[in-house]
Amino acid sequence: MTLGSLTSALGFLREPVPAEKRAILRRRWDALAPGVRGRTQGLGRQSTGCGATVGAHPRCDFACTSCYLGTDANLATPLGVDEVCRQLDRLRLPLGPKGNVQITDGEVTLLPRPDLIAILRHARQIGLIPMLMTHGDSFRTDASLLPALVRDGGLMEVAIVEVDVERVSRRTAIARSSATRRTTGALTRASPHSFGSGGRRG
Repeated sequence: MTLGSLTSALGFLREPVPAEKRAILRRRWDALAPGVRGRTQGLGRQSTGCGATVGAHPRCDFACTSCYLGTDANLATPLGVDEVCRQLDRLRLPLGPKGNVQITDGEVTLLPRPDLIAILRHARQIGLIPMLMTHGDSFRTDASLLPALVRDGGLMEVAIVEVDVERVSRRTAIARSSATRRTTGALTRASPHSFGSGGRRG
C-alpha cells in the first residue's frame, strides 16, 4: 500500500461521509415533499441522486425499437469534450463528492478514444463516479477499449443496456424515409433525455 492510499484510507475512516456531502444530503431531504419522506426514501439520506450527460455523442450504430433516438441522431454533432466537462462541473454541485453520473447520450463509445478518456478523467478529477452507459458492442469489436478506459480514464462502472435481439444498423434506418427522419428528429429534439424501464438507452 502506498503512502497516498494509506492516507486516503485513514481519511475515509475518520470521515466516511464528507461534510460537503452531508450538507447536500440535508438540502435534498429538506427539499422533499413531506409525503415522500418515508423510511424507505434514499434521496437525502444515502444518496444525493444521479446525473447524466446530454449531447456527448448523440449518434449510435444501433437502431433499437425501444430507443428514444430518432433516425436523425446520426446527423447530430457531439458537443465536444470541453462542453461535456462543463456539464460535469455543473452536475458536481448538486451531487457532491462521489456523486454518481452517467456518461451517456447516444453511444458514447463511438467517441474518439482520447475524448472519452478525457471526459471520464475529468469526472474522476472533480470527485464524481462516472458510469459508462453503452450497448457494449464496441468492447466486442475492440478488445483494447475497455482496459484503456479503466486504465487511462479511471472508469470503474459500466452499464450494458438492453438492446433488441434483431439489431438494425442505424445507417440503414436513416435511408428509409426523409419524412420519418423529419418526424423522429423533431421528437428527439423535443425530448433528448429519456429513461425507460429497461434502463437508460444511451
